[in-house]
This record gives sequence, structure tokens and C-alpha cells, in this order.
Amino acid sequence: MADLEAVLDVFYAGDAEALERLLRAERSLLHARVTSAEGHYRGYFHEATLLHHVAGNPFIRPLPAATTELARLVLELGAEVDAATRPGPAQPDDIGWSTLGLVATSDAARRAGHQRPLLELLLARGADIDFRNGGPLSAAPGTTS
Repeated sequence: MADLEAVLDVFYAGDAEALERLLRAERSLLHARVTSAEGHYRGYFHEATLLHHVAGNPFIRPLPAATTELARLVLELGAEVDAATRPGPAQPDDIGWSTLGLVATSDAARRAGHQRPLLELLLARGADIDFRNGGPLSAAPGTTS
């Protein structure tokens, strides 16, 4: 049985076939959360799901060329589009981030050319643009407080 760490390795390798095989064999991994409270997972990215990782925010590893297609696959298999990250030990008052908010504020996704296609995909799949009263989108470029 694979765990979320193995699935993340396959995601970052950009291997759609292996990702689909792992997720079909163990559907619970679509909703699994990273249990570590170290490094990137200490703050706003605490208890992130696989789908959260498609944003590249925070930057953990380079996003694969097929990021949008992998995100589409993960959503088609049943990932929750508006799952929220949880407050971590370094940011206990964080409001929680949706994948939409993480993508909208992601320099890595923007630089890799994934930001717009990911935003369009997430919105087409029903992502809530007003998630948490728009809080996670307030830091997106071009928005005002």
C-alpha cells in the first residue's frame, strides 16, 4: 500500500500513469493529509493534501510539466476542490488555504506557466472564489485589501 509521501514523489516526477494507478488502488490518498509539522508544513501549508501541492506554493520541488493534467486527474478521481489547509504550529491563527488561493498566489506556478490553466481548471471544477470570505485570495497579485 502506498502512502501520501510516495504519491507526492510520483506527482513531482510527473508520472500520470503511476499516479492514477496508485490513487485508484488507494482512494483514501485523495483525501489524505501530510502529517509532518516540519519545514513547509509548519505554517499555512500544514496538513496539505495532494491537490494543494499542484500550486507549488510553498515551493517544495519544481512542478512537473504536466501539472495541470495531473491536477485534472486528481480532481477527476475525487479530490475535494475546496479542501483547506490547516493552521500549523508556526502560524496557529492562519485561516486555511484552498488550492485556488495557493495557485493564485504562487510564483512557482506563474513562472512555470501553470497558474492560469490551473485557475481555470479549479474554477471549472467548482472552486469557491469566495472561499473563507476571499481571505486566501487577498494576497493574489492585482487584488486590494
